[in-house]
Amino acid sequence: MTPAKPARTRRLHSQLVALTLGITACAVYASGVATGDVTPPASQLQGFTAPEKILAPEEVIRLAPMDLRETISVSGIVIPHRRVTVSAELAGIVTRMSVQAGETVEARAPLLNIAADDLRLTLAARQAERASLDAQLVAAQSALARTEVLVSRGAVPRSKAEDDRSTVDVLRAQIDAVDAQARIDAANLDRAVVRAPIAGVVTHRLVEPGQLVQPGAPLFEIIDLSQVVVEAMVPLDRLLGLAPGQQAAFWLPQDPSHRFAAVVERISPQAEAGTRSAKVYLRIANAAGALPAGLFLSGQITLSQERNALALPAAAILQGEAGPEALALRDGRLERVTIVPGRLWQAGALVEVTHGLAVGDVVLAGPLRHLMPGDPVRIAGR
Repeated sequence: MTPAKPARTRRLHSQLVALTLGITACAVYASGVATGDVTPPASQLQGFTAPEKILAPEEVIRLAPMDLRETISVSGIVIPHRRVTVSAELAGIVTRMSVQAGETVEARAPLLNIAADDLRLTLAARQAERASLDAQLVAAQSALARTEVLVSRGAVPRSKAEDDRSTVDVLRAQIDAVDAQARIDAANLDRAVVRAPIAGVVTHRLVEPGQLVQPGAPLFEIIDLSQVVVEAMVPLDRLLGLAPGQQAAFWLPQDPSHRFAAVVERISPQAEAGTRSAKVYLRIANAAGALPAGLFLSGQITLSQERNALALPAAAILQGEAGPEALALRDGRLERVTIVPGRLWQAGALVEVTHGLAVGDVVLAGPLRHLMPGDPVRIAGR
């Protein structure tokens, strides 16, 4: 039993030594934490690789050519390109109506007839008067010719020839007057048939057969919808960017996918009463008649545009020591890339990039706290 005692003593001694070394190691680590020096030995850092960080697809942008546009959002009411009120040009009884409200008419198509019997009689009387004067003129010219022969022979005084010549001149003047009056009578007879001054749609018929009308009385309203105009209000501070000829697009609020191309036609130079906006008139081709008058439309006017350009969101551009830069993913790591920004678009939301990046480059869409240049990254799902 005596030999076993030294063995227990040796085990106990070994345990005490291990405990002492552990306490010493803890004290050394605690001292390192207190001084900030907890750097592992160089032998342990060799071969160390930072963990790869995963980016969501929406956190990056793959550059591709795009069309940049600066626009103004507008809305307005459709009005006809032309609206005409057809009025009577002479007095009379309406004898015939040729169209109803809602019908489409061509230019010069008959709309109604006014009683014209008295006009026909007047014109016939003018024509008869003209025939009588023609006969008198022939007789006067013959008399003048005979008188001139007699004057040449000295048989009658020269004054007789002058009198005959005056008679001829008076008859010619009377014929001219009758012709002029006959043309007026013929024009009045033509005005008895009221015709459409433009092609379009009859919106209102304001008289009925048997009604007496006077010159200037409104008879019909016709609108031309082959082209329509959108009357939009634009704030005064946006007028500087507007000019006739700029392109625009309009749509129904309930159907934004169906677009109607438009062009700026006119710009009012002053604000409407009680507002800080001016009217802008935009023309839309409407040959199919899809847009009725009075329809409300929403739209955008394109102030300027750049095709096949590269652009980044403003948040993706950082200010580096060498100037504006972006963080691009190259060879699996983030890299600072100095860029040359161009014009701002969409009220500063997009910045055109003229140099430094190319089509296909992948760039961070915005700064992320956990990422630094040089970090290995990968896009999720790729």
